[in-house]
Amino acid sequence: MDNPNNPGSESQPVRVRRMRREDWPEAARILAVAFADKFGPIFGRSSERAIMIMLETGHMRTTEAYLAEIDGHPAGVVLGKPPSSVHPPDMLLLWRFQAAFGFQGTLRALAGLSLLPSASPGRNVYEVEVLATNPAYRRRGVGRALLQACEAAARSISIRTLGLTVIEGNEAAIALYRSYGFVRRKRVWMGYARPFFGFSAVWTMVKKIPPSS
Repeated sequence: MDNPNNPGSESQPVRVRRMRREDWPEAARILAVAFADKFGPIFGRSSERAIMIMLETGHMRTTEAYLAEIDGHPAGVVLGKPPSSVHPPDMLLLWRFQAAFGFQGTLRALAGLSLLPSASPGRNVYEVEVLATNPAYRRRGVGRALLQACEAAARSISIRTLGLTVIEGNEAAIALYRSYGFVRRKRVWMGYARPFFGFSAVWTMVKKIPPSS
């Protein structure tokens, strides 16, 4: 029997597919672990539950959502945002947060979420909103495979630029994005977030998608 906690052979390929509803709990777990430094100060031990609510209400489940697997086990998640995406109504999120965390918890959550990086990489850009790798499968090509899925999705709707936001100082993520062809575009100061999350600036990065051969 396969052990879901065992990363298995490093030669096993990465398979990326569209995320399904039944994948949301595992996606929430991966995101809560990968972004513990961001969601932890806001939700504490309830981060996974809060992320699940945001997935269910569409606030973290935009038009394109992909799951990477290795040997059938979840290895990573990416959420993409085409330029034509429509943001879901905030009232549904407020109602769900209120039911889960109460009035004070909802106020704290909304205040904290408003401080997270949110710098648009530009117009007519397919935005890689969130990319996270299961820690058990790091350095296995998961991040690159998820970026390839976003690039294919952008190509399918004739978008020729990928964009994302990354925290200044996150050298591992920046190295991955640069190796994939992203370049830094603009530094955005966010010093007000430092007392809460430990960073004071983010970079927007973009990649021009080459024409199909």
